[in-house]
Amino acid sequence: MERRRAEGLPGLSLAWGPWDRTGGMTGTLAETEADRHARSGVRALTPEQGVALFDVAQSTSEPVVVPVRLDLPTLRAQGEVPPLLRSLIRPRTRRAPPSPDRARPVASCRS
Repeated sequence: MERRRAEGLPGLSLAWGPWDRTGGMTGTLAETEADRHARSGVRALTPEQGVALFDVAQSTSEPVVVPVRLDLPTLRAQGEVPPLLRSLIRPRTRRAPPSPDRARPVASCRS
């Protein structure tokens, strides 16, 4: 794509996520495979969503676009977020329990 664009030619690469199992490549997926995708945090696109994402992709100046439907709560709940998705998913903040020294009332800290 970069070369085409450098030559002033149009170019857009779409790395599609899975679509509903109505035909095409996902039409042959078994229910277990579709469930595995869903559990992994990647939901299937409806044809309407795919067309809308295609329209958005055409309006961007980016040479590569990833139209995919991510289930962010599911991805976040898995613990370790894949490096590629870390800018999209805020990890859960873990608060350490207060240490015994820090748990003292303010009045007891005075000398």
